Amino acid sequence: MEKKITSDIKFRQSNHFIESKFSDFTLLELKAFEYLASQTKRADIKYINDKRDKIIDVKLTELAKLLNIQSEHIYREIDNIVRILFRKQAEFKFVNDQGKIVHRLSQFVNSVDYCEGVFSFRVNYQVLNYFVDIKKEYTDINLKYISALNSTYAIKMYKLLKQYKTIKTRIFTLEELKSQLGIIDTYKKYSHFKQKVIDLAISKINENTDINVEYYELKVGKSVDSIEFKIQ
Repeated sequence: MEKKITSDIKFRQSNHFIESKFSDFTLLELKAFEYLASQTKRADIKYINDKRDKIIDVKLTELAKLLNIQSEHIYREIDNIVRILFRKQAEFKFVNDQGKIVHRLSQFVNSVDYCEGVFSFRVNYQVLNYFVDIKKEYTDINLKYISALNSTYAIKMYKLLKQYKTIKTRIFTLEELKSQLGIIDTYKKYSHFKQKVIDLAISKINENTDINVEYYELKVGKSVDSIEFKIQ
């Protein structure tokens, strides 16, 4: 029986991956990226040990359903997403053998084949460590919650806050939060940042995911300097 794509998939992500920067992904590109990440498993440690890329096959029609693309131009839209995803690089964060934090610019997908309605993604073995056999400093993710969010900001904030669910609180300076969201030079006015990014993202997170979030503004003088998030 042919396996169908579902968004109800539980998997682990390294906290270093969650803290990595993905600043120029569109919503559909990011959801496709997260789906590929969800298709990794502990047995994939063999790819890392052998330094072999993992092949993930995805039917065009099923990928369209996952991304909620219902256009008559499905192939063209999916093809554009796949081509852009292949060219994208991300800044991955990890700790090396000397215990030092390293930032590596790398591709997640090394190549993509298309044959008879199926895309075959060749996933870079070097980034499989972020999802395979993680024993500490990880966060449990369910793809269905990511799929339910309608902005890249909401997805990124959801993961950053889900990471701290057991601690129940997380504080970001405005600069740190904007850096994580890839908008350090955007929304110069705090009121715009609050309205266009924070409020919308938190609303969607509370409505569509397994955490509930409130936030409080921390001021230095009269200006907001940091945001404290309370997570339940």
